[in-house]
Amino acid sequence: MQLVISLISGRHILLAGPVGTGKTTLARIISELFWNDPANNENGYYPDIHTATAEWSSQDIVGGIMPRIQNGSPTYEIVLGCVSETVAGNWSSRNTQRRVAHSRNTKVYRGIWLVIDEFNRADIDKAFGQLFTALETKILKVPTAEGKSAFREVRIPQDYRIIGTLNTADKHYLFKLSDALKRRFAYIELPAPSRQQRGAEIYYALKNALRDMNSNNSDSDYQDLVVLDDNLKSVDATKSNSAFVESINQAYDVLDLIRTVKPLGTAVLKSIYQTMLVGCKVMGDFKKAFDISINSNLIPQVENLSVTSLQTIQNFFFGDALSFFQEKYSSNQREQYSGDFKSFLRFIQAKNPEARARQFLVRKIDEKEWTSIKEGFDQSRRQIDSPLFNSALQDLIRTSVQ
Repeated sequence: MQLVISLISGRHILLAGPVGTGKTTLARIISELFWNDPANNENGYYPDIHTATAEWSSQDIVGGIMPRIQNGSPTYEIVLGCVSETVAGNWSSRNTQRRVAHSRNTKVYRGIWLVIDEFNRADIDKAFGQLFTALETKILKVPTAEGKSAFREVRIPQDYRIIGTLNTADKHYLFKLSDALKRRFAYIELPAPSRQQRGAEIYYALKNALRDMNSNNSDSDYQDLVVLDDNLKSVDATKSNSAFVESINQAYDVLDLIRTVKPLGTAVLKSIYQTMLVGCKVMGDFKKAFDISINSNLIPQVENLSVTSLQTIQNFFFGDALSFFQEKYSSNQREQYSGDFKSFLRFIQAKNPEARARQFLVRKIDEKEWTSIKEGFDQSRRQIDSPLFNSALQDLIRTSVQ
């Protein structure tokens, strides 16, 4: 609702969230559906998608002169940036500013919107500074070939929108958002799904994995492994292979623990399931398929985590996480591990994780509280058979401490 209200009120949008939460997909879908006219077979707006980079400048946004080689000789031409190009695409011609419907891939759209993926990979002030005034005045000054300082004015349509996506997990090396940008864009966060949405998330991750592997949108090729109940939005355990159902649940558990230290979206779970489905078909070995799927899809996501978080993950699935933290509690490394201890407590749904993390720091967790924590750990404990994932985690831990 926040997204719809912001778009109707004339705001441009920044969709922020962890990797895999469907930000780009949402931007595309909302563009195509917004202010559509089904009665006249007219869709909303065609989403022209561009991906920002650290090298972007105002030329990539507004445009500028670019050198070209024509018939062996150097020449120059004006190349429009992504904003100028999409704004111009909403008008019938460069000189006659009459609104025109946009046709693309046999579909008719009201116009064109711009979607900028990985928005804050660009240097915001360098790339977008020239655009800020234009978004206020609704007049975009586009360079022409008539001279160094020659521009033509192009009116920005009242219904034109820019939707940017930001991966919040990459904050440590991305460019920061300026106040000028924040004033012109509504910031909307898309969090990773919660544990309460487990069943639905598993269903949609499998549904999307099966869809991408079947060009005819049929799940029949994999019905010997999994059958989905589209009415209940769940896996039909009575008709699915029990060993495969156990594997998909274990895969979710691994991702769920990793989410306590690094939020990840459903697209990551979908990739795991896609690899698992193919692996089971090709090898006929569920354990190996599970191992390969977990290792190939999750190790790239955790390789930049702290060594303490890696040790927590490794001990939870292949060791004894409770004994691990009790050992750190008795050492002089309590401060280093207190954050991961809090994440561990949240995962096992222990009471008062913040308070107990503070007690962990000052060694004030008594025997009764350790017993309570152990009860929660015993109920949440998961042991998985994944030697590739275990070995890769150990390698990451070893290289992190060197």
